[in-house]
Amino acid sequence: MVIEESAGGNNFIVRHIIEAEDRQKAKYHFHRTLKDWGWHDTPFGKHCLEGPHGLHSELDHIRSLEPEEYDILSKFLSRWTKV
Repeated sequence: MVIEESAGGNNFIVRHIIEAEDRQKAKYHFHRTLKDWGWHDTPFGKHCLEGPHGLHSELDHIRSLEPEEYDILSKFLSRWTKV
């Protein structure tokens, strides 16, 4: 999943790798995780949440890993977040 975050006029692109049954569960994971950490909804859209110090995090898009990416990452990541 690709997340766009912004704070203080700066934008950051963050990529999170999770294993989910479908895109809807990946979206749910994004919302549940940030809200568990104390983030809250914003008026900027349903996939934009606000955290501490005015940090905004917005779900930009979700894409599946290519088989080659999966093979390489599974060699180096000992744990995947699964939903």
